[in-house]
Amino acid sequence: MSAAAVITGAGTIGCYGAGTESLRRALGESVPLLSALDPPAGLDGPRTSRLAALARGLDLSHWIPPAAARRMSGPSKLAVAAARMAIGEAGLGDDGLWDDTGVTLATSFGPADFTERMLRAIVGGGPQSATPFHFMESVANAP
Repeated sequence: MSAAAVITGAGTIGCYGAGTESLRRALGESVPLLSALDPPAGLDGPRTSRLAALARGLDLSHWIPPAAARRMSGPSKLAVAAARMAIGEAGLGDDGLWDDTGVTLATSFGPADFTERMLRAIVGGGPQSATPFHFMESVANAP
C-alpha cells in the first residue's frame, strides 16, 4: 500500500552551518563550501580527492541537549539535529502526531570512520579488540 508523501519541513546541516537559513545564505552569497584536506598516509596518490565539505564546530545545542550529545556519535548528532529542525519547521510539536511521520536521512560516508576504526582494531588485535560502540555505529542506518 502506498500513500502520498508531503514534505512539510526540512532540516539541513553542512559545512555552511545548521538550518535552512544558513544554507540559503551560503548559496546566495556563493560561499565556497569545500576545504582542502591532508590525506591520510598511504591515501595520497594522484587520483585522491583532497577536498571535502566538512560540518565541524557546529553548535547543535538548540536541537540536542549537551548531556545527550556527549553520548552520541557525530553522524547521529547531525541526524537527530536535522530531524528536529525538520519537525520544528513542519510545525509538529510533541503532540503525538508521529504515526504518519517519516524522516529521510541522506549521508555520503556517514559511518565510514567507525567502520575503519573497527576494522583497524580487528586487524591489529583480533575480534575481541573491537569496541561495541564502533560496531553499533558502523552500519549505514545507525543514526
